[in-house]
Amino acid sequence: MFWNQRQLIHNGKYRIEKYLGGGGFALTYLATHTKLNRPVVIKTPNLNVQNDPDYPKYVQRFIKEGQILAKICADSHPNVVQVNDLFEENNRHCLVMQYIPGMSLWDLVRQQDKLPEIEAVRYIYQIGLALVEVHRKNLLHLDVTPLNIIINSESGSGKAVLIDFGIAADMSPPSTLSRSFGNRAFAPYELIRRGVRHPTVDIYCLAASLYYAITGKMPTNSLARKWEGEKLIPPQQIVSHVSKSCSDAIMWGMKLEAKSRPQSMQEWLNLLLLIIQSIEEENQYILSPHIDTVQLQKGILSQRKSSHQQLHKLHTTSRKYQLPKKSLKGDDLQIDLKLSFMEAVLGVEKPINMKHLATCKSCIGNGCDRCDRNGRISVTRIIKVTIPAGVYDSLCLRIPGEGNDGLYGGESGDLYFNISVEEDRELQRDDNLNILSEITITQSQAITGCELNIRTVDGFGILKLPAGIQNNKVVCIKNKGVPELGNPEIRGDQIVTVKVLGSSIRDESEIELKSEVEANYTKLLDLLKAQNWREADKETARLMLKVTNRKKEGWLDVESIKNFPLTDLHTIDRLWLKYSNEYFGFSIQKRIWLECGGKVDYETECRLGEAVGWRKDGNWLSYNNITFGLNASLGHLPWIGSLDLGCSLGEFFLGLWVEIK
Repeated sequence: MFWNQRQLIHNGKYRIEKYLGGGGFALTYLATHTKLNRPVVIKTPNLNVQNDPDYPKYVQRFIKEGQILAKICADSHPNVVQVNDLFEENNRHCLVMQYIPGMSLWDLVRQQDKLPEIEAVRYIYQIGLALVEVHRKNLLHLDVTPLNIIINSESGSGKAVLIDFGIAADMSPPSTLSRSFGNRAFAPYELIRRGVRHPTVDIYCLAASLYYAITGKMPTNSLARKWEGEKLIPPQQIVSHVSKSCSDAIMWGMKLEAKSRPQSMQEWLNLLLLIIQSIEEENQYILSPHIDTVQLQKGILSQRKSSHQQLHKLHTTSRKYQLPKKSLKGDDLQIDLKLSFMEAVLGVEKPINMKHLATCKSCIGNGCDRCDRNGRISVTRIIKVTIPAGVYDSLCLRIPGEGNDGLYGGESGDLYFNISVEEDRELQRDDNLNILSEITITQSQAITGCELNIRTVDGFGILKLPAGIQNNKVVCIKNKGVPELGNPEIRGDQIVTVKVLGSSIRDESEIELKSEVEANYTKLLDLLKAQNWREADKETARLMLKVTNRKKEGWLDVESIKNFPLTDLHTIDRLWLKYSNEYFGFSIQKRIWLECGGKVDYETECRLGEAVGWRKDGNWLSYNNITFGLNASLGHLPWIGSLDLGCSLGEFFLGLWVEIK
């Protein structure tokens, strides 16, 4: 059961503020150290898995994470998350860590498409310095990915911090019982397949993170490179203005074989340092990127004095420079700002990378050789914008004085943000302040009543459903909707529509066999009608390879899954749902994956495998051990193994986002 907001724990030492999130194994909360009045993060094992046979091992690993962090933090390295406490509360182990305001490198890149080379290299260099210290203590991280790199936004520090040492290990060889390691998108094949522990693993992961940061693209999966012959495209071929030295450094760090990579983190960092120095020398006459703090209040943002105004004041009394009497206002700028659904609802602080015309330092806008007599030069800078809760799609926000600098001491133009909001896969906003969502239950749950974990904009909470609830029943959760813009104390409600399995698709006489690529689903229909589950499973795999044009390769990669035609996906899923009485199908598997945490990591993958019967006694089942019948576990079919995925199960379900209609 989740801790409640404002709940005191550990003899009143910590006060729970809100639930931050978590996966199948661990949950994290934002809390306050009551005596120091300081925000902290508390991480604790998920009690939902306490009945798992391996739960004691999970707890041991959790305690080990705290011990590893304590060992690393003995020197208080600025680029490693600090551990503050480790205690037990009601048989529940709790790890207290430093709270880092900001966003992950993953989210920052998704927001900006890709980062400027100098910014990305500086972040990765900082994390590399942290890993040098980690390796000196004979430890490894093993999961250095953009998701585990937080960019601290506090006071515009731009400091990168390494978090989540949950799978960190010492450098001793793994035992034969070790589980699989690594995020498959950023890890070398020797870690994923054999659990090899060596500093070259962290070097590969960090280089792959830099690849993603400067290109905005996921690097080629190391397994596909090793066994399918796929090539890793050099970053310079994706982003032409990336320097060759940076592109070469990434390719060196991501060499397929460990012996071909730098053998120490410091060796690779020496190369990054040369890249940073080279870029800084090239830009010595350009204003360095800086961070301005900008606050938004009721749609209008206040600003602090821009750098060119300070320069103007500094030099107005100088005899060397005489400013013309007539000043000109700078041009207004517009930026399209895309927010996630949650950012729009709850508000967010976002660093925005922008280019603008700034007054030349050398001539104070009069014109000189360094600015081509224009008086201004193009510079890149970062402003930090606090977006309030309750903004919506198509809203335009104005920041006075943050556009192009004026000429001859004139005031700056304004900056306008055109807001667009991404859709959420589970939550929608109505025309007012209400959040709309659906939840699916079984018929037995509808008859007896149940308690369910339900996602709200404030995190997960318990929803109690009474006995005898009917299909399409609407339940209202008060004050869990959207805060009113400019008046966040006023909130809407969350409107939940309850869907009872077996109440819709079974009533359809026939499923229309639609396809965007002229695929023929007649054979799959006949096999499922006859309940020939084994052959239907094979036919499903054959059809999915044909639809994605991957028949020659014989397996699905991440891109083919993401681009799978939605019409064909729904046809396949609805056929399985109808003729299994909503017992089998991708949408059933997706729902179970979400219940297991919905994360793209190995822990969630194992939880899903155990829930649907693909994994028993700690081992994944082979094809011969799959149960092709209704006596199998819920969601057992179609068997994902038939597709020979080139990605993790989490990546598969993120790509194939099936909704039960």
